[in-house]
Amino acid sequence: MPVFYPLNKEQNLFEYKLIEENYGYCNSIINDVLKFDPYIFSNFKSTSIEKNVDNSMADDNVFYLDTDKEGNNYYLDCNSGLMYILINGVFHVAFYANDSSNFDLLDAAYFRKYILDSEFRKPRLLASNKFGEIVSLYYLGTKLKDVFSVPFLEYTVSSRKELEETINNIHGILLNSKYYKNKKLWFRGQRKEYTVKCSENTINKLGFASEFCEVPSLVPSASRNIANNNFSKLFHLNSIWDKAFKVWKLSQSSTFDNAFSIGQPLYRDLMKNILPEKLIQFVYNCKYDIYDYLIPEFQNDQSSILSTQQYGGYSSMLDITDDLDVALFFTQSKLNIEKNKYELCDPQNENIIYLFAEPRNTSTYNSSENVFFSYDENNSLPKRIKNQKCGLLTGAHALRYNTYAYRAIAKIHLHCSDAQTTKTVEEMFPSVKEDTLYRVFCDVEPKIEGLYG
Repeated sequence: MPVFYPLNKEQNLFEYKLIEENYGYCNSIINDVLKFDPYIFSNFKSTSIEKNVDNSMADDNVFYLDTDKEGNNYYLDCNSGLMYILINGVFHVAFYANDSSNFDLLDAAYFRKYILDSEFRKPRLLASNKFGEIVSLYYLGTKLKDVFSVPFLEYTVSSRKELEETINNIHGILLNSKYYKNKKLWFRGQRKEYTVKCSENTINKLGFASEFCEVPSLVPSASRNIANNNFSKLFHLNSIWDKAFKVWKLSQSSTFDNAFSIGQPLYRDLMKNILPEKLIQFVYNCKYDIYDYLIPEFQNDQSSILSTQQYGGYSSMLDITDDLDVALFFTQSKLNIEKNKYELCDPQNENIIYLFAEPRNTSTYNSSENVFFSYDENNSLPKRIKNQKCGLLTGAHALRYNTYAYRAIAKIHLHCSDAQTTKTVEEMFPSVKEDTLYRVFCDVEPKIEGLYG
């Protein structure tokens, strides 16, 4: 059984303090796009470098944080978001300095080893321990060279049958692990793989397997598109997306005798006054008390974030699906920029599907049903989100911009022409006549930038 590094009470409190100082601001921000305010990263980077302790990994976004009374140095990896502690020249995962969403990365590392190593899967005696049931740290230890000894599992399939057999085999192995929550796999289909590179110096120093020099790039849309010169614009744009989503919720509610149903005079008037500088006055003059529906800033409402992402806006989440056929659709479709529509294309050898295994005790993997049914009085999903069997990963921000990549357990390369989706563009992207949320987004005046059909 792995031996954990000793942690006294004072050191425990020190590590909790690191969470507050480095993640606290990002995790408490109520506006989704603000999580990727360029100032957060640049300020953190400059502050770390000014300490001039060890900047040898700064080019790979691994930065020195602080030193405890024992003389151990702590570091933050802004790629994954994990915090490390250097003990006697060896890097460990800093147990208490990582928040709950970070443990999904460690669970994924556990699943990869569980799938690959039959010896590791053998039953073992589990003793009670003060760490509870943190999966990978309990079984793998805390040394980075042990936790990340198994890279992303990689498969190449040459037929639809082989694709399904590969997925079923992975699922079948994981069924024997009690940490495989809901016995559920998630998928993400892409037309090609994008990667992020890290220097051999950093990988060797941390103790990662050499394959981690190049990892998948699963950076959320907000992080990919926000920069210093456009941040204010995108922040303003995202607030309009959120207000439009709130109008949709209002239009679906019968609280005001359907006065705000789509197409009604009050609805059309509201669509023309959705800009922040107009909306407050509209709400003030309205004969109904709709303040609570429209004015409060969004509290990281996952349904709003998911909807913004799915209809063309920017968000901090990563969209996934539990339907393999839907994942295949996105390996075989592309957005026609001129028409602003998705179109199907022939399968290519660069097509790839990422697999995610949902671990136990997690709140960062979620299905659209859970997200929407928490408030929706009619238990009805927007048609696009329903048809795409949407799910979401949450937890990324400026100080862990590629965290979703480390949650992938496998990537499957599709070198086959018969693994074609049965889904159509019309099914994946229903028209405004079928999709009420799409209709609301289209009715906003002025038009929402980024909206696609």
